[in-house]
Amino acid sequence: MLTIELGQGVGRERMESWFRYGTAVDPGSYQIYAQKLRYLEPQWYGSPEDMIAYGEELLAARRWSLKLPFVLAFAYFQLGQRYEDPSEFYQEKPQTCRDIKAIYDGYLKQYPDAAYERSGYALTLYYCGDYAAASQQFKTLGSDGRIGPFLTRANYDNKRIDSAARAAPQRR
Repeated sequence: MLTIELGQGVGRERMESWFRYGTAVDPGSYQIYAQKLRYLEPQWYGSPEDMIAYGEELLAARRWSLKLPFVLAFAYFQLGQRYEDPSEFYQEKPQTCRDIKAIYDGYLKQYPDAAYERSGYALTLYYCGDYAAASQQFKTLGSDGRIGPFLTRANYDNKRIDSAARAAPQRR
């Protein structure tokens, strides 16, 4: 029904009503939370501020087992895709990178072997310009890095090598 409401555009109150119904019927469905985020995208009925506020609510709830804090990470990812270089978006506002660290550090504390999420964290830390932390995540991954967040093996390898080079102390 959230998808139908997206097309009908009756209004936020109706979307919220369907959202409440959906989470009551299936409180463990990440898809319901993701659909609300989609509704809040600027090309539909929301704004970047709406997306971030919603994601921050879910981060504050700290429901790691449902991965709900990742809605905020995905909101940032979606907003970053509007830039030719996503690093510009992440480095524009320091709060973005602080939120990213809170999301991934909180999740990885609970699930340290989550290679896909750790791979996404390495990429996002790279975009944040925190090359030392990105390099550390790549080292923790070892040969277990996941390509998904990077889209290609070449992009994964480039970011891994570049973060290590930028994190290394400069010799004089």
